[in-house]
Amino acid sequence: MIGAGIQMLVQARGDIGRALIHHFFARWDGGDGDDVLRVLIGTAATNDEGAARIRDILSGQIEPMVARATGSDRARERACLIATQILGLAYVRYVLALPDTDLPPDTVTASVGETIQRYLFAPLPSGNPP
Repeated sequence: MIGAGIQMLVQARGDIGRALIHHFFARWDGGDGDDVLRVLIGTAATNDEGAARIRDILSGQIEPMVARATGSDRARERACLIATQILGLAYVRYVLALPDTDLPPDTVTASVGETIQRYLFAPLPSGNPP
């Protein structure tokens, strides 16, 4: 899902969120070879193998990218927050194809990219919520 884009993202620290969403669109709106991503997201809720592949992407690609970009000892938490955005975007836009979710990629990149940037660098609350 992230693949070769990791290095590019780490180099652009001030704009990693937008770069990550831009990379997301390049993969998801890419050629027919990327249909496997749609199938994977669509089946992960009911298929253990699909869910395991999603977890592998999180731990093998997103978490290391976050750790390198932020130097944070809470990279896993930050990666999980980022995954909620990416997986949610993929599911709503490409699997469910909910009405009005086909916003222009530039709009989504700016809005969701800002959220991801916050997940990367804003202080995280400590401890358990009340």
